[in-house]
Amino acid sequence: MAGELQLSFSDAELARLASAVSGASQVSRLIETRVMTLDFLGSAIVSAQFPVLQRMSAYEFSQDYYLVASTLSCSIVNTSTPVAGLFLARDLGAIINIGQTSESQTASDVFISQLTHQNSTPTTIAPLSRTNTIAFGGDTQFIRVQAGTRIALYACGTSDANNLYTAVANLHITPIRP
Repeated sequence: MAGELQLSFSDAELARLASAVSGASQVSRLIETRVMTLDFLGSAIVSAQFPVLQRMSAYEFSQDYYLVASTLSCSIVNTSTPVAGLFLARDLGAIINIGQTSESQTASDVFISQLTHQNSTPTTIAPLSRTNTIAFGGDTQFIRVQAGTRIALYACGTSDANNLYTAVANLHITPIRP
């Protein structure tokens, strides 16, 4: 008949299409979540004015994983003039300077950052509250974290008891060998 479209595929192409449609070529991965929390007064910060950061908490991986995504939700009350912030990053030490890069520290080691200028006074509280998520895709785009690797929550700001920091970080991971 005129106007009919006929397609011809090789056996290999048909097998590839069948796998793609059925999802058989996709590796099914279980996503696990690790949760980190912080709640502290600004007086806990010692010598960490931006871009210098102080590690406040860390999570150490017990086996090899891929970091699939991460979320940082935080609330910061900053009564001081210098900037205050919370950061989710690869653990690079107790105190780091993100304004400097080296062979052991790069900008890609900081996954999520939350910064705020002065947003409150000691008598008028108006916190910055935000949530940010970063997600990665495909085996080649996940961040590989080996057993013993640590992910940390860092903070910066003035050592001031009127400054308040609260954070929840979710690390969405999948085992390298499911």
